[in-house]
Amino acid sequence: MKLKFKNNKGFTLIEMVVVVALIPLLFVGISEVFIFTSNNYHYANNVRKVTQEVRGALEAIARETRSAKSLTVYTKSDPVEADRNKITLRTKDDVDMSIWCNNCTDVSTSGAIKVKVGGDPEHNLTSDLAEVTKFEISDEKATGNITPFAKITVTVRSKEADNRGNKPSVTLGTMFAKRDYFSNLELNIDSFTISESPARSFVPVTFSATATSSGFLAIDSYEWEFYLDQNDAATCATVLPIPNTISTVTQTATCTYANPGTTYIARVVVKIGGMSAEKKLSVPVVVGIPVVSIGSQVWMATNINTGTRVDGSSAQTIDQKYCYGNVEANCTANGGLYLWNTAMSGNTAERAQGICPTGFHIPIDAEWYILENNLKDTEQPCSDTRNGHECSSAGTKLKNGGSSGLNMLLGGYRYPGGTYFTLANLGGYYWTSTKDLVSGNYYYRSVESGAIMSTINRNLINSSYGYHVRCIKD
Repeated sequence: MKLKFKNNKGFTLIEMVVVVALIPLLFVGISEVFIFTSNNYHYANNVRKVTQEVRGALEAIARETRSAKSLTVYTKSDPVEADRNKITLRTKDDVDMSIWCNNCTDVSTSGAIKVKVGGDPEHNLTSDLAEVTKFEISDEKATGNITPFAKITVTVRSKEADNRGNKPSVTLGTMFAKRDYFSNLELNIDSFTISESPARSFVPVTFSATATSSGFLAIDSYEWEFYLDQNDAATCATVLPIPNTISTVTQTATCTYANPGTTYIARVVVKIGGMSAEKKLSVPVVVGIPVVSIGSQVWMATNINTGTRVDGSSAQTIDQKYCYGNVEANCTANGGLYLWNTAMSGNTAERAQGICPTGFHIPIDAEWYILENNLKDTEQPCSDTRNGHECSSAGTKLKNGGSSGLNMLLGGYRYPGGTYFTLANLGGYYWTSTKDLVSGNYYYRSVESGAIMSTINRNLINSSYGYHVRCIKD
């Protein structure tokens, strides 16, 4: 009898356990491959979208700058912080356009390149799908006769993150010439400087600007306008048209700031042949008026020279001045000559500020006496009620080159009626803010030339004379 054994097919228990264990691992592996592929595709798609954002913005900017009639570029190093990384231009259709970036920092989530055309509302060059984290304009060096050009660098980051929280970021750049594309005409302001920065109030400063041009006709002329501040409608100085005989022209102008404690944005505009260019300059104005301390008093070291000059035969009103001999240079050297009412700016109270800068006033009679009494020689008479010369040798010490440092100038005075001026280089006459109630006249002081004139004259005069003003600190 033979025994037969059937060959049973199937998995053993061990095989079953192994298979069951491998199936989840296989599933996990396939899932990881799918997720990895999906993430990469999603990230690459975001990179593509962001790249399109950057390219689209740069192409739009390049197109507008190439076709513009006039173009002004403010780089990242512009002295006016509010203007940095900004482009202003006039389109071929004679419409003003501005291009800048708003909130474009690495920590911002709302950065966008902005465009404003004419009076239309501003709009974005980039879409809401991306945020601009960098918009920077820098100067690039040029050699020879190559027109200077600028480089724009833009970084855009996607607002959409992948499954790992990553937001792709793309940086691209382009360059364009910093010139006006108006036929073959070119006008640039190469430099704009000030003689004194920070400037001091009531002290004239000199602006200097250099412009270059090409392509204009010989009959075209340069016109120059200088403004104390970018928001001013009126110029502080203009220069008569200059024939276009050379390609590079430098012009200067003298202007005076009035208000200390303020930073102005000075502006120069140059025009020629229907085109214009402008440049700005940050100018802090300080109270740093030259002063001299004598005892407890602080006096200005210079005479006041403010106001518009009028002829000596003309009636003087507030904000006007006389200059000795009707020559502006005499005001520059010695200060203006003022009627008492003008010096006081219409005020009649003692210690009125008048035409003095903020923090100073027209000295009263008693303050002048304190000064001369401090400077007089020991044992010398010096009455505070005198009418005449006393207080030797305070006069010598007060005059130009004297030991007091006040350098009281001998600028003469304007005679009532204005038919003539007198005593230039022979005497200096200075108002006080004190009125004599008996006579109705006003006290003044004078210092006079000559070695023997070491005293100071105290006297009264009517208000129609034109005298100098020296201010004292409040």
